[in-house]
Amino acid sequence: MTSSPSTASQGLVYYNKNIKGKLSFGSVSDVSGIQAKKLFIWVSVTGMHMEQGSDLVEFYVGVLSEKLPAKQFEDIPVCKSN
Repeated sequence: MTSSPSTASQGLVYYNKNIKGKLSFGSVSDVSGIQAKKLFIWVSVTGMHMEQGSDLVEFYVGVLSEKLPAKQFEDIPVCKSN
């Protein structure tokens, strides 16, 4: 991880100073600048998608994905500089 990262969500998410992606209705693709810790490794989030009417947000890490309840993202956590 380069540049001064910020972390949120109990240290399980890393946000670079610059986050980029292509925004379209219900999704963000070609994401860069966000990483999530899964088990013992950091993986780069490459996209996010939410079906209209769904209560789940799907996060993509390459070809793999994980769906999480949208309710988890209603409150914005405070980031701290590492």
